Amino acid sequence: MDKIINSLKNIIPSHQEDQICLDSKCVPIKKENFQEIQPEENKLIAFIDGGQAQLLAAPNFSLDIVRIYVVIYKNKEKIKKLQKQFYILTKTNEHLEFSVEIFGDQIINPKDLTLSSLDPTLKQGTQRASINTIANIARRFSELAVCQEIAPNVDFVILDGNLETTTTNENKYLKLPNNVCALTKTSTLYSKKGNSVAGILNEISPETTWLYQVDKKNYFTKLHPKSNYVFHFQGNPQALNSLIQYSNDPVFPGYPYGLIYADRFARITNQEKEFLRTQLITKLGKDFEKLKKYINALNAHDILDNIS
Repeated sequence: MDKIINSLKNIIPSHQEDQICLDSKCVPIKKENFQEIQPEENKLIAFIDGGQAQLLAAPNFSLDIVRIYVVIYKNKEKIKKLQKQFYILTKTNEHLEFSVEIFGDQIINPKDLTLSSLDPTLKQGTQRASINTIANIARRFSELAVCQEIAPNVDFVILDGNLETTTTNENKYLKLPNNVCALTKTSTLYSKKGNSVAGILNEISPETTWLYQVDKKNYFTKLHPKSNYVFHFQGNPQALNSLIQYSNDPVFPGYPYGLIYADRFARITNQEKEFLRTQLITKLGKDFEKLKKYINALNAHDILDNIS
């Protein structure tokens, strides 16, 4: 145990002469680069998050539910709430391509999800992409599409996530107005020396609310002086001033409770998932027994998990 403790202590980094590197450009980490931010009121802010759950699945199909939730605040008062929801049925064809049908709110174009299982942006190492990857992408595209829809009606849109392109066709949904911003709960960004950027900034930052600019679109921020968390922020930094008044929730100080609220209502709970699944099985009737032969190719772990 002592050896473990000593090794853990050695992980604590030094920020001396370290740098933040993004897009092949490196910026030295300096204490003087912290900028204090002050609360600003009277802005209309939309918080957006998405949730999903897989209801039925086999190697050749997946039925998922996707929900996007928006809550709009002004001066800590809820002004409007909006929910969009759809079911997505993903199937494979003889060319091992994915195609989808969407039932419910038509937020995105199903053709944008007609993708090859060998698409390099979807593959898992050397393996073909799993069919449930498509529902993850559908949720992401839907979150961005709703951002586009809401942006003209508010001062700022705050998305739980990022504004980076990682998958095929995602760029179609990232053509966003400049009042759309993103706050990432977790950051895996490393410094040039291999240290956690968020961790280093948290270590050397002033005991105030602040932002630290990396480039024109990437920032780090602390939204409550007593918070233990530093978040990666992308977008218009003026939005950060307006987020301070929403970041004093005692459960998670420093994280805007508008995003906590959106997460809560976007999330599909296990209870809801099982209810919807039971509904589907009941309505399928005898046809479920045929589908079950395919579903059983994936659910053996579930049987083992339920053995006490």
